Amino acid sequence: MKQFVKVNAAEYSTDFDFFLRNQILVIHHQDKTTSFCSLIEKRCFIRDEVNPLDEDRIFNVIMDIHRDILRAKYGAELDFQPQITSDVVK
Repeated sequence: MKQFVKVNAAEYSTDFDFFLRNQILVIHHQDKTTSFCSLIEKRCFIRDEVNPLDEDRIFNVIMDIHRDILRAKYGAELDFQPQITSDVVK
């Protein structure tokens, strides 16, 4: 059963793989910055000044964003205590 964390009107999945495939977008800008944006609400989580970002760094930033969502950093409404497992949080 998939569970979701509600942030404003958006509901983010507690499942990291689903979040990675369906709810976050990485944008590489011409000014050599990288943005990590929501695909389900108008939100830019992070705009990173470090460029180029390698795949490991991108993946780690996405993991950090997902962990922050589960910990209600972005103003989430939690109806339950999400289980943050070691495979999601390094």
